[in-house]
Amino acid sequence: MLKSLKIMNKIAFSVVILLFAILTNPSKIDHQNAVKEELKILIQEDIPDGAIFADSIIDSMVDIRVKKEVKRNNFIIFSTTKTINHPFVGIGAFGFVFCFIAKQ
Repeated sequence: MLKSLKIMNKIAFSVVILLFAILTNPSKIDHQNAVKEELKILIQEDIPDGAIFADSIIDSMVDIRVKKEVKRNNFIIFSTTKTINHPFVGIGAFGFVFCFIAKQ
């Protein structure tokens, strides 16, 4: 009896974790926002400190490009981020998106 109760507890815990993963899987917008932030950081490293309108120009350029090129693959309990040129740039799970964008 005790052994079957332990098994039932493990199954119930697994179902709760699976449900939590499904409900907190990041949306396409979450993936796009994560990529935007990473790209802005990479681009701003190359911009000189005295650039007057650099931030607004960078924001608009990155927004346009990300909306066109960033896609999300949904695997129900997690999702991946890809772009037109790169098949894998990030992964999303439990409400977080982790990007792997390297400076070229």
